[in-house]
Amino acid sequence: MRGRSLARFVAAAQVAGLAVALIAPAAVAAATLDFTLGAPSVSTLQYSDLVTFRGTYTCINDVVSNCPTTASSQSATFSLRPSGGSTFTTVASVSTSVVFTSNPSGCPSTCSVPFQVVWRAGRAGAVTIPPGLYDLRLTSTIAPAELISLGGLTITSEDTQTTYTGAVSGVGGSPMALNASVVDLDRGLSPGTGIITPDVNLGGAAMVSFALYDSTNTTLVVGPVSATLLPSGVTINGSTLIPPTSGGSFRMRTTYAGNGFYLTSSDLDVITVAPSNTPPVLELPGSTVVAEATSSAGADVSYVASATDAEDNPDPTPTCSPASGSTFALGDTTVSCSVTDTGGLTTTGSFTVRVRDTTAPSVSISTTEAAGDSGWYNVASNDANPGLTVDVSDGDLVGLASLTCTDNGVDVGSLVPAGDSFVLGDGSHALACTARDAAGNTAGATASYQVDQTPPSISGAVSPTTSGTGWWNASTGAPTVTWTCGDAGSGLASCSDPSVFGEGADLAATGTAVDEAGNAATADVSGIDVDLTAPGPILFVGGLVDGASYDFGSVPAAPTCTAADGGSGHASCAVSGYSAVVGSWTLSALASDVAGNVSGSTLGYSVLPWTLTGFDKPLDMVGLNDLRAGNSAQLKFSVNAGSTDLSSLVVVAGVTQQQVACPLVAKGPNGHGGASGGAPARKTGTPFNVRWDSPSLPGTCWQVTLRTADGSSLSVAFRLK
Repeated sequence: MRGRSLARFVAAAQVAGLAVALIAPAAVAAATLDFTLGAPSVSTLQYSDLVTFRGTYTCINDVVSNCPTTASSQSATFSLRPSGGSTFTTVASVSTSVVFTSNPSGCPSTCSVPFQVVWRAGRAGAVTIPPGLYDLRLTSTIAPAELISLGGLTITSEDTQTTYTGAVSGVGGSPMALNASVVDLDRGLSPGTGIITPDVNLGGAAMVSFALYDSTNTTLVVGPVSATLLPSGVTINGSTLIPPTSGGSFRMRTTYAGNGFYLTSSDLDVITVAPSNTPPVLELPGSTVVAEATSSAGADVSYVASATDAEDNPDPTPTCSPASGSTFALGDTTVSCSVTDTGGLTTTGSFTVRVRDTTAPSVSISTTEAAGDSGWYNVASNDANPGLTVDVSDGDLVGLASLTCTDNGVDVGSLVPAGDSFVLGDGSHALACTARDAAGNTAGATASYQVDQTPPSISGAVSPTTSGTGWWNASTGAPTVTWTCGDAGSGLASCSDPSVFGEGADLAATGTAVDEAGNAATADVSGIDVDLTAPGPILFVGGLVDGASYDFGSVPAAPTCTAADGGSGHASCAVSGYSAVVGSWTLSALASDVAGNVSGSTLGYSVLPWTLTGFDKPLDMVGLNDLRAGNSAQLKFSVNAGSTDLSSLVVVAGVTQQQVACPLVAKGPNGHGGASGGAPARKTGTPFNVRWDSPSLPGTCWQVTLRTADGSSLSVAFRLK
């Protein structure tokens, strides 16, 4: 589609969203078909006026003139939506037979065919379009597009004209018929083209009112009276008003209320009323008659009511209900009076008798329970029932309507108006009670109470914890009970000091807590077992003697131990550190009691080595001994345990040999260990004789060491030849 502006509007009209369709005859370049939207005949109109919507179909030829020259039927649809809205409502459509040209020479470069449709504002089939600002849209079958004029049409409320058509004269005191008509002032296609039948939105209930004013049209005399207006613009028959019996000249104001579619209008007419018999005049109390109540039934009240009449002599006597002197209930009572003159005219009137109760009721707060010396109501001072019972008494001459009490500003709950009681729990209470009678008079009373009927709390904590045996012993120290006390009511007055336990089994302690209100509570801690003394003395049981020395092989067996305990009782005794090898040794005894207390003791002793003598000659124990390689050497020696000559073969532990450097050979140590070698020992009497078989390694040197079972040794050096 060729890009060009198709917006041809007047005033403030705007166009958006243009699209065109292409019609392409075979073998002929297609012409461009589109449409334009013209401004409506008027941009602002009243509801029910006529407005003309206009548009134009166009055809733009290419080089060859090929705009359609035969008639084609096209339709255009005009739609409205509230300005800025999203949905359009169709308000008018037009079908047009389009012929762009019948000139044989063809259409000029651009051909156009106008079309238009007249729409009555506010009508859209079954849909009513109310006054407001609207966007206008045009769509057409000639091209699949739409043209939108934003805010292109404004519909306002319609002008109206109201005419009073009821009676213009009457007789005072007699009903006058009231009627009126209302027309809407349609402007039509152009101003002054006539009035169109009123729209259905014109009428409705109470749309027209009639009011009778004095001759100066300033003071309302009778009315207003409402009437229903029919869609045809006339009121329903039946509305009346009664003018004053004195007659005179009046002004009738007739007003159409209007609505969202039609503006209000009014009419003013002169009404002439002939006078009639004047009704009697009631003379009643000019203000409310007030009396004070004397009982719950109210009060006996007397009043004066009379009447005058211009035509009657004597004046007629009115009748009233309730009659003067009757008993009137509390509150306002309407006394209705009427009087009729001899001409049959009746005048009615009323006034109010008010019986009131201005006397306040009485109210008091008390309790039968007695407070303790501290001023608090505690356990000892109550009436054997939990809490403090508070009694509220009240009274009133007429009768009580309600009784309310608050405790620290919070309502205590429903109470019987004639007096009631309620129970206060622990705490400080500020009571405020109000009694109210049926007339609304109130009286109040206040009281304060301090209530604490809950004993304080107390608990004991033992520290430190036990040793794990269930007893407190020397490692933990003696236990102490610390008492923890609390009171959420009156507050804590005293709490027992900590209790320290001595030694003993199944010990107990008691703590006491007292609150400010005098309530007391106790707590017990029992089953406490304390043993702070270690067991002793410790006795070693066996052959070992403290400080003694024993030859190797003659050490007594390991001892046991015992210990005494006068507290929790002996539990165990164990000995450690025992040894039968050569050296100095210390035994440790560890005794414990049931409470876990521990004591210890020691015993020292020595294990002496054997005495080795040798090797006997011909061996030299200091220098090198020459020996042919592969030959044997006799190692002769003796062993003594103290003064005892040992002869058992088990004395010899073994012989070891070690190659050493030549020619210098160090003397071997008398120590422990070494590889075994040589021939086994054999007893030939004292001394022992052990053969050593030398290696077949001439030119080497060897150190030979003999060791005994106690760890002692003898060494000798050989050079092999």
